[in-house]
Amino acid sequence: MSFARNICSKIKEKTLRQLNSLKTVIAREKYRPIYWLAGSVFLGLILILLSAVTSEVSWLSGTLSSAGVTSAFAGLIYLFTSALSATQKRIDQRVSFVQNDVNNIENALEVQHEEARNQRMNEVGTRVREAALAPWEAQDAQVRFLHSNVSFSSVRSAISMAYEERLLSHKGPRVPIYDTDLVVRFELPDDPDTINCHIEEETGKWRATHFWSTGESETSILTRINRTCIDILGHNQGVFPEKIFPDLADLILYCSQARRGTVAGDPRVVRNVIQFASGWVVTDDSIFPKERISYVIEADQIQESGWPEHIHRKGWDDAAGIDLALAVARTLIDPAKQETKRFVPTNVAAPVHGG
Repeated sequence: MSFARNICSKIKEKTLRQLNSLKTVIAREKYRPIYWLAGSVFLGLILILLSAVTSEVSWLSGTLSSAGVTSAFAGLIYLFTSALSATQKRIDQRVSFVQNDVNNIENALEVQHEEARNQRMNEVGTRVREAALAPWEAQDAQVRFLHSNVSFSSVRSAISMAYEERLLSHKGPRVPIYDTDLVVRFELPDDPDTINCHIEEETGKWRATHFWSTGESETSILTRINRTCIDILGHNQGVFPEKIFPDLADLILYCSQARRGTVAGDPRVVRNVIQFASGWVVTDDSIFPKERISYVIEADQIQESGWPEHIHRKGWDDAAGIDLALAVARTLIDPAKQETKRFVPTNVAAPVHGG
C-alpha cells in the first residue's frame, strides 16, 4: 500500500506541474484576441471616417467605407475563431492530462501487480521447497541421533535409510578407528536383530568381526571393538573407538546433503558411498574430493598411472589424500568395473593377444 501511495503522490505532483504550465500559457494568450479585435475595429472606424471626409470623391469614399466595415467584421471573426481555438486547446490539454494520468495509474498498478505476483511466487516456491525437503530433513534428524543418542536401533535405522536412498554402498559403510589404520565396516545381514561390525585394515584386509545384537549397548560393542584393536595393534595407545558412531553419522549426513546440491558438481555421483579417505570419497563406482564432486575419477580410470602426480600438481588442500583414496578404491571397487574400456570400431578386427 505504501508503494501505491508513493506512486499516486508522484502522479499528483506531475499533474500539478503540467496544470501550472498550462495556466502560464493561457495567461499569455488570454488578451491576444482582444488586441486583434481592438486593432481591427479601430482601423475600421478610421477607414469609415476617412470615407466620410472623402465623400466628394464617391469611388474613394465607397472603397474606404467597405474596407472599414470589412476590417471590423474581420476582427469579430478573428475573436470568435480565437475563442474556439483556445477552448479546443484547453479541451485537448485536459484530455491529454487525463490520458497521461490514466497511463501513469495503469503503469503503477501493473508494477504493483507484478511485485505482488513475484512475491507470491517466491512464497509459494519457498513452501514447495520446504515441503519437498521435509522428508530429507526428517531423515537427517534421525541420523543426527548418532551424535548423542546411539543405540542398536538408531544405527540400524540410519544405515537402512541410507541403503534405501542409495546413499551408502550395500557392501557396508566404513569409518576409521582413531588413531589407527583400522576401520569398522557396518554390514546389515538379513537378520533384523544383528549388525555385523567388521574390523578391517584401511586397504580392505579383514581382521575380525563382531556381531552386534539388539539390546546390547553402545558401550558394550565399543568395548569389544577396542579389545580387538589392542589384540591387533599390541597396545592401546591412540585408540578412540568412541568416535566411530559420530563419524558414521557425518558420512551419512554428507551424502544426504551433497545429494541435495550443497557441494558444487553433479549430485548424482554421490551414491553407493563406501567411506571417506583423507578428504576423498570412495564409492562403488568412482572417487572424488569431498568438496569438489565435479572432479570424478571413474572406476575404469583408477588403475591408470600418474594420478597422484596429476592431482598433486593442482595444489588442492585435499590433494594429499589421493594416494590413500586410490589404494582403498583399487581394493574395494569391483575389479570388473576397474577394467579399462577400449573402443574397437565395428569394421576393424580386434587384436589377438598373445599372438
